[in-house]
Amino acid sequence: MGYKACIDAITTLLVSFHFSKKCLQEISRTGTYTGMSFQENIDVRQQIEDLVGLKRLYEIEESTVEEKNWGKR
Repeated sequence: MGYKACIDAITTLLVSFHFSKKCLQEISRTGTYTGMSFQENIDVRQQIEDLVGLKRLYEIEESTVEEKNWGKR
């Protein structure tokens, strides 16, 4: 692009706040949020689970919990 860019450390916080606020305003105004498709929600949820290592925790839970009511993950 012909120039160097410096991304400030607070940028992710500002962007997160901005879009969280817009999301909550839409939910308050309309009762729903249309900014993400159903598939985008699924994909983002999976990315978060992968990032924090929930698969391993689910495996531990499944091997130690007596009653398994949650079905297939």
